[in-house]
Amino acid sequence: MANFQPYIWSRAILDADFAIKIGRLNKYKIIEDILPNYVGNLLVHEYVYNNEILTPKIAKDQIDSLILNNRAEIVNEETIATFGPVVLTLYQGTIEKLRRAKRTREHGNHWGEIVSIAFAQTANIPYFLSDETDQQSFIDQNFSSPIQVIRIKNLVQAIKEQGGKRKDALLVWTVAGYSKERFKYDLWPR
Repeated sequence: MANFQPYIWSRAILDADFAIKIGRLNKYKIIEDILPNYVGNLLVHEYVYNNEILTPKIAKDQIDSLILNNRAEIVNEETIATFGPVVLTLYQGTIEKLRRAKRTREHGNHWGEIVSIAFAQTANIPYFLSDETDQQSFIDQNFSSPIQVIRIKNLVQAIKEQGGKRKDALLVWTVAGYSKERFKYDLWPR
């Protein structure tokens, strides 16, 4: 029997690439069945939910199921506004800073990342689920905050370290498009 400690990542905001990579199969509902074992409170920015997690539909369906079961929530500028006008101004300023750093425009390339990272920074969300290789360095260059990027590899390692099932970790890894060989020889050798 697995010996799970409660939630490796207490609160995390989900990026589209992570959701799309692990949420693409109807048969295996990784977002719905595996991810909640490791993330306590899963947040999805409204922009990412409405504009970026479009296909596969099953990924959004899994997020919807988590929302219905109070395991995930959609967040946006209105969520930040509940903390007060100063925090809202800070959030808007953070979005502008990141927009300039990514050299993009509102609703342009990387917009979902920008609003999600800005939300995490402003609301003190410590984890950002994204599988982009340069995301941690981008965050580190722009903030001194401890936002940690959690990649697919980190999820697989957490499954292993917490006594989860090897087959679940292999499923996450291969559904995300990574090779079985790397899993078998580097991540979780027998």
